[in-house]
Amino acid sequence: MWTFEPHVAEDVFFNMLNESKVPVYFDQRLATLKKEGARIAEIAMASGKVFRARMFIDATYEGDLMATAGVTYFVGREANSQFGETLNGIRPETPKHQFTVAVDPYLKPGDPGSGLLPFIQRGDGGTPGEGDRRVQTYNYRLCFTTNAANRNPIVPPKGYDPADYEVLSRYLEALVAAGKKPKLAEFWNPIWMPNGKTDINNNGGFSTDFIGMNYDYPNGDDSTRARISREHEAYTRGFVHFLATNPRVPENIRAEITAIRPVQR
Repeated sequence: MWTFEPHVAEDVFFNMLNESKVPVYFDQRLATLKKEGARIAEIAMASGKVFRARMFIDATYEGDLMATAGVTYFVGREANSQFGETLNGIRPETPKHQFTVAVDPYLKPGDPGSGLLPFIQRGDGGTPGEGDRRVQTYNYRLCFTTNAANRNPIVPPKGYDPADYEVLSRYLEALVAAGKKPKLAEFWNPIWMPNGKTDINNNGGFSTDFIGMNYDYPNGDDSTRARISREHEAYTRGFVHFLATNPRVPENIRAEITAIRPVQR
């Protein structure tokens, strides 16, 4: 087994830092920076802390230091024509994470005028090969466990409405109608870790990925990013609660998810 529990990785990381006597400052957000020529000489944080160094490494997801320093960057997918490539830009089809049976996307089945179900985006996805502002979907990786002594209950988010997951209900019902017996692993990918814990990732056409709801994050300010983070958490909590409790979910999936719960520690 090559995987490891999050707290074990954290312990190892901090042991290494302590051995090297590396100071660590948490919850620091970049405010401004100063340059000497093309070199970053100083960065100031929103907390008021100032750091000076001969070299800075931006190892974040967001890349704000590079962006603030004026480094050229692109958000989204470049068109094939921009760099003479063939596998970037909008793809005509992808091999994974698709619905495997047809599902009606309208509030009133068969009636486009009734509007789209929650989480369904307008449009046809764009022209293959062209660029757009879409970035790879975000999700929360979930640490669950089969250890009954170390489990938390599955709690819905504030304002939870099972109707928000209508497209998932229809997808499950369409799979059953097609003679398939959907399993929980088709809706998320539980990568197993020691001590009965998981590192759950996205799997399939409807899963932990909150598709289309992160496009404003890369260039967003702190409040925009905080809002998107909260929305992703609410979506994920609602998705898990729906699978665990909704009567339109096949009984075998509800039973599977009942045996695995969020980790306490």
